[in-house]
Amino acid sequence: MLAERVQEWYEEKRREGLRAGLQEGRKQGLEEGREERQRLLSRLAARKFGAAATERLSDLLHDLTASEQFENVGHWIIECNTGTGLIEHKERMARRSPAGDA
Repeated sequence: MLAERVQEWYEEKRREGLRAGLQEGRKQGLEEGREERQRLLSRLAARKFGAAATERLSDLLHDLTASEQFENVGHWIIECNTGTGLIEHKERMARRSPAGDA
């Protein structure tokens, strides 16, 4: 009976460890994906508008979390003709949103 309890306890702890590991892996994967999207948008903005616009855009990119937000910024990069236009668009959107969301 003691051996069975030890085995049950061991199995329970193993399952808990697996769940925790999977959860941490998902969290890490999401963070890495977010960072990669930030780098991609930063490279696109730098290529189109230069480093100065990209530096001014970096605070917005840092705050993005949702896929839709990244998509919106990607559209802005394509649609805007100048880095100044991109920054103005970002600032208009930040003023409209109480949280400053993209």
